[in-house]
Amino acid sequence: YIPMAPPSANVIWRRNPNSNKPFFSPIYKKFKDLVAWKCVNLKMPKEWKFCSVELVVHMKKRVGDIDNRIKPTLDALTRAGFWDDDKCVAEVHARFGRIDKDGSLLIIVRECLEKFPDSE
Repeated sequence: YIPMAPPSANVIWRRNPNSNKPFFSPIYKKFKDLVAWKCVNLKMPKEWKFCSVELVVHMKKRVGDIDNRIKPTLDALTRAGFWDDDKCVAEVHARFGRIDKDGSLLIIVRECLEKFPDSE
């Protein structure tokens, strides 16, 4: 459970107007910090080759597309060290939940037992 809804992929990157260099938006930095804080002692089990991720996004108000909430969440889990790389994610189920005055996110990660060909 993350006490903040993930920001849209459309707003995670910003550009410095002087140098045109990209940087993470303050809202994405806050989200990443919350995910990292929640994942301090959580890691995907090493014996899992692949996993399934379920996301239930509780927005302050129903805006945007659900698919724009997936990538920022998976990237935040990677940066938090939950897994080495999000290429271990074999499937994602995402949906909007109830309206939440503060916004929140429920993340459920399960082992994916389906067999996939090895590839790099």
